[in-house]
Amino acid sequence: TSSGTFDFPANATFFTSFEQGDFPDASGQWATQGDVVWALDSEVAHTGIRSIRSGLLNDGSNIQRNSNVTFTTASDFLGGILHLFVLANVEIPIDDVFYFVNDVFIGNLAGNTDWQPLEIPLRPGDNTVLFSYKYNPIGLDTVPPPSSDAYVGAAFIDDVYIEGIGGSVTSSPVEGGTFIPSATPSTASGTTPPTITPAPTTWFPTGVPTPESDETCVEVISDGFESGTFPTPPWTTGGDGEWFIDTAQAFEGTYSIRSPDLEGSPTAVYSNATIVTCESFPGGVLSAQVLASVLPPSDLFIIYIDGDSAAQLVDVQEFTEVTLGIPPGVHVIDFSYRYNFFNTDPLPPAPPERLGAVWLDNVVITTIGS
Repeated sequence: TSSGTFDFPANATFFTSFEQGDFPDASGQWATQGDVVWALDSEVAHTGIRSIRSGLLNDGSNIQRNSNVTFTTASDFLGGILHLFVLANVEIPIDDVFYFVNDVFIGNLAGNTDWQPLEIPLRPGDNTVLFSYKYNPIGLDTVPPPSSDAYVGAAFIDDVYIEGIGGSVTSSPVEGGTFIPSATPSTASGTTPPTITPAPTTWFPTGVPTPESDETCVEVISDGFESGTFPTPPWTTGGDGEWFIDTAQAFEGTYSIRSPDLEGSPTAVYSNATIVTCESFPGGVLSAQVLASVLPPSDLFIIYIDGDSAAQLVDVQEFTEVTLGIPPGVHVIDFSYRYNFFNTDPLPPAPPERLGAVWLDNVVITTIGS
């Protein structure tokens, strides 16, 4: 439960705390689908007395099921940042929460027993943001019991709002489903708006390479980079720059690895730190401590598995644990720093808190049952 009300910013062009009890709403911007649909909840809320909650799928069976909720924008939307608070009280490999933007998989939200803020950049025009709560996402024959009494097995969303870019959406629903007119975008005198071209949805070949030897692939790993040397097998690094050992930031010990400085490129550039699981890998869990001091449109950090986005982090100014399920077999895991991902020229000035780099520490892969 919670109390009080959320203080939405004055420039929010859309906001809802679900306090009107209208979900899915009459405007059609919210919809829910799946084996069990999302619904209003009055037991858990970030503020106020209501949130929305994923369907309850953990009934003790091993059947893979999902519960989805979508938020959409209309063709006259001018672009902006979608803000929301998510509580994903789930536990890999029992269940997980994934989110997609315009059919592109962005990341997962497992293991949050507290409310977490989430920011999602949205392009102008039509957008679809999908949150999918999945039970038994890896497809285990036997789903293990939760490891904590705090486990709930559900995801909650509350206090959703949009901050517009260069103006507001042409018409925006506010709390209660009514509509208000808004200003058209404007450009300050003497300035030129940035040119934005779409970035490719994938940067990798579709095939998965076979490791040359056991030295270049892993079944388990626990690396805090305290050897002070990088890259060493099974790690590789490449792209438009190379990751390197750094002592400026570390979660534990003295060392971490850091993304290179790609600042100033007028086009999209990237750098990957990569590990590959072996053919004999039985499936398991990847965890890593990440400090991602990046902000779109300047830069962002994505973890790819076989060329598909598995997690995306921005504006993470303290080390935060990221946890992902890895299926059995050979898989290429790329920790990818992306600069100017949207091919924006010129890029707008970045705020002072952005350091323009990503640090990784305590990268661990464990197998199921270990």
